[in-house]
Amino acid sequence: MTKDPGKVFVWPPPERGLGLSIHIPSSLVSVEHGIAKRTMVLGLVARAAAIFRVRKIRVYRDPGSSARDLIFVKKILEYMASPPYLRKKLFKIDRDLRAVGILPPLATASHATEEDLAREHIRPALALSVDSRNICLEAGLARIVCLDASKAKWVRKGDLVYVVVTPNGSISRLATQREVESIYW
Repeated sequence: MTKDPGKVFVWPPPERGLGLSIHIPSSLVSVEHGIAKRTMVLGLVARAAAIFRVRKIRVYRDPGSSARDLIFVKKILEYMASPPYLRKKLFKIDRDLRAVGILPPLATASHATEEDLAREHIRPALALSVDSRNICLEAGLARIVCLDASKAKWVRKGDLVYVVVTPNGSISRLATQREVESIYW
């Protein structure tokens, strides 16, 4: 329930005390024929998981599926979980991803709307280069942003980090683990 009786819907939903995990069999897609149907089934699973703020989806191989099914499920779910502005950098052209255009939107915190961009928010960023002085990040902004490397010595090239973006579109700092968990899960 919300504190304001006139407000029925709250987004993002309140933080969950415990993380929710689900397990799905890779055979979920083995009964479907055609890449579009297989992709759509996984899209619906991922959308439901996003709505209920599932923290982790584990895929297991059961007797009715092949190793190929397991790989397919993993690729599609990882693709959907990634922010749209980083997908070209994270995924190469792949036959398994040819039907991803039909996937439903997740409406998660990493899939920012124009409203989100108008206020301070947290978003994932990809570390493109790291040296002793700078960490250069791709965060889907107008340009690549470089931060002082002394603020995050643990970041390596290719790491996905979370950053705090100001309303004017600049990165102010790296987000803390607590900040990320309160928004994303």
